[in-house]
Amino acid sequence: MTDELRQLLQTAGVPAPYLFVGHSLGGIYAQRYAQRFPGEVAGMLLLEPPHEDFLIHTPKLKKRYLLQQGFAMLRTLVAYKRVFRGIFEHMFEEWPDAVREPLIQYHLRTLTKTISERKNLNGELYDDIRKGGKLPDAPLIVFSTLGNDPFMTPITSRSFLHENMDSFNRAKTAIYGALGTGERK
Repeated sequence: MTDELRQLLQTAGVPAPYLFVGHSLGGIYAQRYAQRFPGEVAGMLLLEPPHEDFLIHTPKLKKRYLLQQGFAMLRTLVAYKRVFRGIFEHMFEEWPDAVREPLIQYHLRTLTKTISERKNLNGELYDDIRKGGKLPDAPLIVFSTLGNDPFMTPITSRSFLHENMDSFNRAKTAIYGALGTGERK
């Protein structure tokens, strides 16, 4: 992906250095680009980027939650468009009428692609980030919310989320704070 992005920028005649703004998976791609081509990056603004070590720093799912977790996943798989439509409706409820429904429809159409791309995170992409070294000495801002992630709610046991929310928040604070030092944590 970073090779394609670099080629696209060069072909379009956009000169480096670049300011990357990456949301979610785009945040991982921006970091990987910065690792590979540090002299071409002026800074990064990352919005809710996934972190390769998030699951290492969070509580493990205990056996007592397995049945509830299975039901949560099954319920979401059976009615995933309805479940995620509700999340998107809430997310865009303040947006103007003219753009709200097209945004919801777009996100629902691209949901399966997003899910399949995120499957690669735990494999090759996270390994590339882990082994890629430090981020360049460039300005970096990471925006991430603490609290209940609306996209985790439908696929995670409610009791597990409730019991472990403080642990999730501490993990996010620690790992995203380390990004500002250029270190992987």
